[in-house]
Amino acid sequence: MKRSESLQALETTEFDVLVIGGGIFGACAAREASKRGLKVALIEKRDFASGSSSQHFKMLHGGIRYLQHGDLVRVRESIDARRFFFKTLPHLVDPLPIIIPTYNVGTPRWMLAAGVFVYDAVALDRNWGVQASEKHIPGGKVLSKADVVEAFPEIDQQGLTGGVLFYDGQMYNPCRIVVSYVRDADENGAVICNYLNATKILEENGLVQGAEVLDELSGKRFTIRSKSVLNAAGGWAHRLINESLGSAHSPNVNFSRDACFLVKRQISKRNAVAVLGQSKDPDALVSRGARHLFVVPWRDYSLVGVWHVVKKEKPEDVYITRQEIETFIEEVNAGYKGLNIQFEDVTISNWGLTLFGENTEDSKDLSYGKRSVLINHAKEQGLKGLVTLIGVRATTSGVMAVQAVNEVEAALNISKSKAVFDSTPAWGGTAIDKSVILSQLDGNAVVADTLYRNYGAGAQDVLAIAGRRPELKKTIDGTHVLAAEIVHAIETELAVKLVDVVLRRTEIGNAGCPSEQAITQCADVMAQVLNWTEEEKLSNIKELKDAYPNIRL
Repeated sequence: MKRSESLQALETTEFDVLVIGGGIFGACAAREASKRGLKVALIEKRDFASGSSSQHFKMLHGGIRYLQHGDLVRVRESIDARRFFFKTLPHLVDPLPIIIPTYNVGTPRWMLAAGVFVYDAVALDRNWGVQASEKHIPGGKVLSKADVVEAFPEIDQQGLTGGVLFYDGQMYNPCRIVVSYVRDADENGAVICNYLNATKILEENGLVQGAEVLDELSGKRFTIRSKSVLNAAGGWAHRLINESLGSAHSPNVNFSRDACFLVKRQISKRNAVAVLGQSKDPDALVSRGARHLFVVPWRDYSLVGVWHVVKKEKPEDVYITRQEIETFIEEVNAGYKGLNIQFEDVTISNWGLTLFGENTEDSKDLSYGKRSVLINHAKEQGLKGLVTLIGVRATTSGVMAVQAVNEVEAALNISKSKAVFDSTPAWGGTAIDKSVILSQLDGNAVVADTLYRNYGAGAQDVLAIAGRRPELKKTIDGTHVLAAEIVHAIETELAVKLVDVVLRRTEIGNAGCPSEQAITQCADVMAQVLNWTEEEKLSNIKELKDAYPNIRL
């Protein structure tokens, strides 16, 4: 992908569908549409995965918690949705064992165990088509008190009766997942561009014509012509419609800020643990009396969350404060007294806007968003060619992409084609002998594994760059990331800023601010490839540093 070529194509081509929004839902929709043979454009106002798609809890939910709502349809949808990732990008996902401790007060162990066993029965096909056995989601089981204490020695043992174990999925690198689906769309003919802001959806006589856009890098404005528009702009989606077409066409939606944080130690190297928080789910038919918070191993860290607060602000105006983080720490420490997390342990906070239920801004016991919003505006308001998709959970992006593209085809008056979904791997998702990667890295197993985890079969593309320029085979300070990955991001993945590379194309800055030396190394490589002036390099460094610690003090 080259941005200049994308811009030229966007100005001169009429598309079947213009997808607005380069998060996980837009990326999956562009992939699905392009693989079905539609002429697709995908644009993003900032960078791919720069919003909620990179800021969530990194879990792939198989729907077990929907049992307590009696929503078997959504349980089944979630199982299929989770399996989509394990089939299309197996190198970027893993099974995640989760332990729920039980005590002699609250929901008894037998009741939770019954729920897990019912779930496993409903999910018998959870591993269908997943080739690698190490990526299979195992069934749950009942744990003794000794089992729980062995997994979490610091846990409060007073009244502990044991626990239950179930499995879900976890993303290794959410940004690489989005980029991989974007690349898959590109390889199937889609025209892709970041930092291209859709300022207005165009319509004439009740028919969508495309969109007016602003190139955020050059300041140039132009029109993209398209027979249909799929609005997948997340927290901006309803605002774009309201500003372009008026409130009559805008969906009535609510969002919460879903927040979590990383701490620089592993509470457990393998198992996640569920901790009772201080709020409850008012919609649950069966409830333990309080929502669960989770402490989850992720790489060499522990990920802690999730907290929800209703927000009405624009996504760019949402933030989190140190006081809020300290309140979160206090709550999770109260639920698991052996944690003893301190604010100084926090390396970075993550938050994004998530579709939510009807709540007031001061609600403590919040009603979750239950389903994604998918609107064919021709059916709803007589506006032909506009489809809006606002996703409720990243897990469901593949499933919702199929449904959204079905609506796009209906808007185009063409026969519904066969869904692609998980029938083929995404970019990098094909099987590869990992020893091939290892042999090209002088036996450095840690670097080889990191490269494979982020790129899968696409690691060969990175290694080809390192082969041409041996100096790029060096790792960035304090990381297992090759300098060649920076060049790869610029040449093939539309990375134009330092933040694109450090936060979203590589894992250099996913877990906290890199070292000063690492930042300088990255900036120097980018400056050389992109011919930055010293002023441009320093500006990019400042923008990156301003992204940390992501907490308003």
